[in-house]
Amino acid sequence: MRRPIQRILPIGKRLSSLSGRSVLSGIVAVGGLSMSIASAQYDNDEKLAMARAAAAWVARSGVPDEMVKRLLDGEGRAAALLGIHRALRCIFADSDRAVRWIGAPNEAFDGASALDLMLADGLAGMRRVEAYLDAEIAS
Repeated sequence: MRRPIQRILPIGKRLSSLSGRSVLSGIVAVGGLSMSIASAQYDNDEKLAMARAAAAWVARSGVPDEMVKRLLDGEGRAAALLGIHRALRCIFADSDRAVRWIGAPNEAFDGASALDLMLADGLAGMRRVEAYLDAEIAS
């Protein structure tokens, strides 16, 4: 049985110091709270840039093309995937470990992998994965 996540980066790697609406920045500060990039408003050029970045990241993660299309097909999904990418970069220094985590069974998701959850539940699954990762970063 695998453990959900083991943090390997120091706490000092928090993203709360990031600001702005850069596509890949991950988080913007709002009244002392942070919110996912999925919650912000974007114009069409920004949405296209996010879709390209999310597709490239998911493809680099070894996800087959037909699954990449399923993951990106829908409003808000590219932003959610980039939020997941941001969180994984905070937790794992090694991108190979992050890729393995995405496909590995996880107790937090009732034994399903994060990828399985995202494919099965779409945007809701992505938000659940991102919330889980954000909670791991905050703890």
